[in-house]
Amino acid sequence: MHLGSVKPEDVAVELYHGRVDPFGQLVEGHSEGMQIEERHENGTYLFRGQIPCLRSGHHGYSVRIIPKHPDMAHKFDTGLILWG
Repeated sequence: MHLGSVKPEDVAVELYHGRVDPFGQLVEGHSEGMQIEERHENGTYLFRGQIPCLRSGHHGYSVRIIPKHPDMAHKFDTGLILWG
């Protein structure tokens, strides 16, 4: 993932996963944090995460990036989410 001038400490990268309904939409979604696996000098990072497999059936996932800062009361305060 290329973050450019944004520091990886300033974002939360998450796997959002859940059951898929007949329309291909994720329902009953849950998020799992991803960790930095590799850092490159050009602003590119490799993140890695795992999704627990707790139920059978059709499941899907997406990756999302959310701003992160210790002064934020909640991670959705800014309303900014970048979906992968």
